[in-house]
Amino acid sequence: MVGFLGFGDVADNVGNFVLRDFKYSAGFGFRYLLNPQEKINVRLDFGFCNESFGVYIAVSEAF
Repeated sequence: MVGFLGFGDVADNVGNFVLRDFKYSAGFGFRYLLNPQEKINVRLDFGFCNESFGVYIAVSEAF
């Protein structure tokens, strides 16, 4: 089981970044080693923020 936390914002220049405007999200996920020789994982992640949530299924790691 893994946990993750993210935050960020978009601005037209660095001077316009304001911490109180940053968007935050968090979540957790599960990994299954599908092929040990090739080190291929299947992942199932659940992410949450104030406005919504998401469920993600993928083969490989996010990073």
